[in-house]
Amino acid sequence: MNTKLSMRDKKLLLIFLGIAVFALGYFLVFRPQMAKAEALRAENVPLREKLNELKEIEENKDFYVSETAKYNDQVNAYLAMFPVDVKEEDAILLGKRMEDKLGISAAGMDFSDMQLVASLDGSASYSSSGEQQTLSEQANEPTQDQINQIEGTTDQSESGRRDIDISSEDVSLYRMQNTITFNCTYDELKNIVDFLASEKTRMTIDSVNVTFSSSTGELGGTIVVDMYAMTGTGQEYTEPNTSPVKSGNKNLFGTVSSNKKTSSDAEDE
Repeated sequence: MNTKLSMRDKKLLLIFLGIAVFALGYFLVFRPQMAKAEALRAENVPLREKLNELKEIEENKDFYVSETAKYNDQVNAYLAMFPVDVKEEDAILLGKRMEDKLGISAAGMDFSDMQLVASLDGSASYSSSGEQQTLSEQANEPTQDQINQIEGTTDQSESGRRDIDISSEDVSLYRMQNTITFNCTYDELKNIVDFLASEKTRMTIDSVNVTFSSSTGELGGTIVVDMYAMTGTGQEYTEPNTSPVKSGNKNLFGTVSSNKKTSSDAEDE
């Protein structure tokens, strides 16, 4: 049986085939391509922003170069204020300069081990030397260790100096606490702050404990000076000149001697 399609049916069939082809093309080709294009546009947004930022930097290149050089100079000048290490002889010479320039009398000195304060990798001071922290660093907690530190009765079980690795490339800040027992007048005491501020290297006053002596009319007590050192700055430690500091005692027992000979000594000769 032969079935012939009328012209109308043929037109309808062509329309359906066209719709089917369009639908397949839309869902299989057009939509995936549009999705990819949308994803590319989304990825291009941060790239376009980065490109605009780089163009702005390129346009202001001279300004950024000059500002970077300026801040590098400031950083280098600041780092130069920190020696690469602080030793006991540095603290002794500090006390000697205080005696010479301020007129105070340094009766004794006590030094702490070098303590790590902070470093660029986020390290902080180690807990084993927490009794050497300043009061502000201990969050103002009134512990017995702080009371002992203020009264000068801190029991330090460890002895000797904890050396720092001055060859380390990491920038780390260290501190040594120098306790000076002194006697001075009121005016000399006020001059201590200005004197320490005028020192080339960085140091701060951690605490001062002063009492008045009615017998001498002077002030006496202790002052704790924090002396700082910084590794990783490319500097080298310079040995201080200790020649101005007198050492030794020719007469150990403090006896009185005379160059005159007695008559009995003369007869024996």
